[in-house]
Amino acid sequence: MSQVNWQLYRPLGRPTALVAYRGWGDAGEASSRAIQHVLSIYPSVLLTEIDPEEYFDFQVVRPEISFGKGGSTTLSWPSTEVYLTTPAEQRPLLVITGDEPHARWKSYVRQIMDLCRAAGVERALTMGAFMGQISHTFPVPMVGRATDPSLLGRYGLFGSSYQGPTGIVGVLHQAFVQEGWDALTLWAAVPHYLSTQDYPPASLALVRKAAQILEVNLDVSPLEVESSEFREKLDAVVAESEDLAGYIKHLEEEVAKGTSLHPQSLEDAGDQMISEIEAFLRHPEN
Repeated sequence: MSQVNWQLYRPLGRPTALVAYRGWGDAGEASSRAIQHVLSIYPSVLLTEIDPEEYFDFQVVRPEISFGKGGSTTLSWPSTEVYLTTPAEQRPLLVITGDEPHARWKSYVRQIMDLCRAAGVERALTMGAFMGQISHTFPVPMVGRATDPSLLGRYGLFGSSYQGPTGIVGVLHQAFVQEGWDALTLWAAVPHYLSTQDYPPASLALVRKAAQILEVNLDVSPLEVESSEFREKLDAVVAESEDLAGYIKHLEEEVAKGTSLHPQSLEDAGDQMISEIEAFLRHPEN
């Protein structure tokens, strides 16, 4: 990881860390796409990248080759990028994103924490997305955990009592808490039958909620258009399948009764129904 001359950025003020990763804990690629949207809103400076050599298994996440002008090729490695973006007249954001690492997480987290301390971070928001036994016809449920539990009610979040395996987002959130910073982790529920592809409504929900928590203006109109188009395509699939329509009605009834957001028996959806949805959304012209 290259050194950052923080003296260049001190006049901007103490940044808030905003964190999301691709991989585990990114159902429907909702959180990673949300953070890329944030980066697209305001001018962002790439401060540094963490060398992937120590932390990635390149047989699990392989480098990618792409073609450029004149037939030249570019090799892209999995990585962690750290950006500084400053919403107009607002506190800057230290945006940390990339592929979830595979190894040496303790060393990796120490690097991230050293960087955050050097930047003067005192507040952090981490984001993720999980598969839920919910229907796409409902607003995206949002789950959170915070050092100040009163924030959950203020921002309209369900409290999380989850215990079990976690990803790098969970580990970093805990590191922020132990550092004594104001830390909030925000998770969106993605319908399990849509979690293997992009799910724009969850990205939209995360950006909206992040804007509220961070008290910044984030233009969500592109995500609103994308979410609307996605919903139209999905409704067309449901209209053509009595089985799928019946299953979604069942989910609506279960959610209305307060059933857990976490999937209990994904087999109930039926592999065939999931395949039909995926095929249509990828090739709606067929």
